[in-house]
Amino acid sequence: MPVNLTWNPEGVDSCFHGICYGHEVRDVFEAMSSNPNAEKMRYALLDYRDVTECRATQTHVEDLVALDIGMAFYSPHLRIACVTQDPKIESLWAHFKSLHTHSNRLAIFSSIEAAQACIAEGLAGA
Repeated sequence: MPVNLTWNPEGVDSCFHGICYGHEVRDVFEAMSSNPNAEKMRYALLDYRDVTECRATQTHVEDLVALDIGMAFYSPHLRIACVTQDPKIESLWAHFKSLHTHSNRLAIFSSIEAAQACIAEGLAGA
């Protein structure tokens, strides 16, 4: 899988690179949901800056929404910060937000610094 996961006490940093497929993003969500600390997770940083091509589709996104709505019940404090400058990836995550019943779980950023600042602010307010 072209993604590196770094687990922290408060959450997970995911750095995607190369060609990104929808099932790989789902694998990250499934890893988060099956993590023993899932109930305590406060953030997931999804960094797409090193993706060279996105092969995910709206159907993949719709599957992720269903999975994440379920996760919202046992990880209600989890916030997802997506970092991308790719118009297709940004569009797919905007679609995710438009379908989600808990759309405040996701924020989309164009810089890693802005995403990290938002995460830090959320952790400080916990």
